[in-house]
Amino acid sequence: MVCLGSAVVGAAMSASSDSASLCTETATPRSTSHQTFLIRHAQYKNESTRRPEKEKGLTTVGRRQAYETGVYLKKLILQSNKVVEKEKECLQLKRALRQAKQTLREYKNNNENENNDVVLAALKEKVCSLRGQLQWAEAERRQSSRVCLQSRYHSVSASDLTRSQETATIIMNVIQPHVKEEKVRVDPLLRERFPVTPDPPLLPPRAYPNEE
Repeated sequence: MVCLGSAVVGAAMSASSDSASLCTETATPRSTSHQTFLIRHAQYKNESTRRPEKEKGLTTVGRRQAYETGVYLKKLILQSNKVVEKEKECLQLKRALRQAKQTLREYKNNNENENNDVVLAALKEKVCSLRGQLQWAEAERRQSSRVCLQSRYHSVSASDLTRSQETATIIMNVIQPHVKEEKVRVDPLLRERFPVTPDPPLLPPRAYPNEE
């Protein structure tokens, strides 16, 4: 098992100031957001034999599987960065539009004669232009990826099995420089266990009224 994880401090309801959701640079950190991915190791050699663990490395297909997984994660990270940039652009346009509307309103209140007013026409044109830019930016943001990944992760961990470490190394090499640590962490607790079918929940006797 391979684990890609992070712990980023940011404002409330946000992953970080430059990742999944937008928050201001001056916001006081009030929460910690964790984003973790568990990835199963790729195909490996000598699966059904009792050979030593060091001989159970990835096959050619397994290496390709790990590489494609890294490419997919990197694509999501880059798409998420574009979403954040679009959110910032929309925020700036909303702020500019609000200010332009206020300027137009104040100008109308201070100038009763609006006939053939060049300044008034320029202010109206600016409001219309900003409104169109905002609508276009919001449309592009909605068309962006809905899966938001953080722009940088703390570490990549793997179990002490050869196949897991090789999978993690390939993924890390692909998604760099989006990982802070340069080496794969080894954690034996990430070893996969034999799958077990969960038992049905045990309910109190009164939950079975038809049974004697």
